[in-house]
Amino acid sequence: MLEELTITAPLVAAAATGPQLARMPTAEQLRAARAMLAISVQELSARSGVSARTIARCETGEGVPLVSVRTLRRLVQAFEREGIEFTTNGQGVRLRRRP
Repeated sequence: MLEELTITAPLVAAAATGPQLARMPTAEQLRAARAMLAISVQELSARSGVSARTIARCETGEGVPLVSVRTLRRLVQAFEREGIEFTTNGQGVRLRRRP
């Protein structure tokens, strides 16, 4: 089982997009997190309250998806409930060890 994945992705410039978006997950991180959990887009949709179509759009491309901050927060919260941690450097995801 994969426990940590680092993704080489363009960093989000805090000055250009505001400090709030500097910590938002990238499309690469979202794809990797879902793959680590081995869940479908439909399953993530049910767990996050974000439509499957929006999730598919978020996972397409590179960098921070062009969706609302609220949508990204809902996805991150759903992943965190399942034990996924987004690394602080903004370039990876890992599965938290459960006690």
